[in-house]
Amino acid sequence: MRKLIRRPGLSFLTCLLCAALLPSAPAYAFRVGDVELTPLFSVEERYDDNITSSESNELDDYITKLSFGLEATAPGKTQELSLKGGVSHEFFSKEDGYDN
Repeated sequence: MRKLIRRPGLSFLTCLLCAALLPSAPAYAFRVGDVELTPLFSVEERYDDNITSSESNELDDYITKLSFGLEATAPGKTQELSLKGGVSHEFFSKEDGYDN
């Protein structure tokens, strides 16, 4: 089986491109009756110099976090109900055994 080789610089460039394009994209929301549904998406890139938080045998890595979710908003007469939920996954560039 082939092992996927990830490059930290490529992940950073991908996140930078997404950050440049997403603010200019229109927000999409869907209505189901009075409830407004809004899809959520985010990408984070960070560097950690000690991913295991150990005092010895420190491991460093670049971590990319992708998050997806949905927000539901329903208006009332005097108040508004809003529910938000989502999932996320972290991809480690070098130490892929720590992906979660």
